[in-house]
Amino acid sequence: MKQRDERNSDKLSLPAQARQHAPAAVAELVRIIENTKSDAARLAAISILFDRGLGKPPKPLDIAIKDRVEPAPPPSKEELARMVAVFEQELKALEPLLRSSTDTAKIEGES
Repeated sequence: MKQRDERNSDKLSLPAQARQHAPAAVAELVRIIENTKSDAARLAAISILFDRGLGKPPKPLDIAIKDRVEPAPPPSKEELARMVAVFEQELKALEPLLRSSTDTAKIEGES
């Protein structure tokens, strides 16, 4: 088991390997730019070199404009009255539980 751990510790992580080979990769991109007759290959190499070296240009965000959602209309007075009635019914159903927990808290506080 110990040999396996030692072998794994010898291997570099993927980012470490990429950093190790970066100079060769950049040199290859430059070679392609300077020596390849294919405009498409040169343009791709230039694009890769610029994207990695200078960063990609920011893209505009049109999401908010395209996906605009209208808010729901406010509830009517009748809907509000129904909601209040339902809330009051649920509150009445909970009163015994609330009383018993208050009574329990009083008893525990007295001891």
